Amino acid sequence: MSVGKIMKENIVEIRVVILSLEEVFTTHQFIRVYANKYNRRYDDFRFGYYFGYT
Repeated sequence: MSVGKIMKENIVEIRVVILSLEEVFTTHQFIRVYANKYNRRYDDFRFGYYFGYT
């Protein structure tokens, strides 16, 4: 296995991780806005979101 191939695969993995982190962040931003809009406590709402109660 060449070093170039290993580096290329690692770069792809890093890109995937960054994309998933962005997705999580934007989802949390949306939940925070939604919770503020409906005067809910953000932590309760996030807990419900993670466990599928919303």
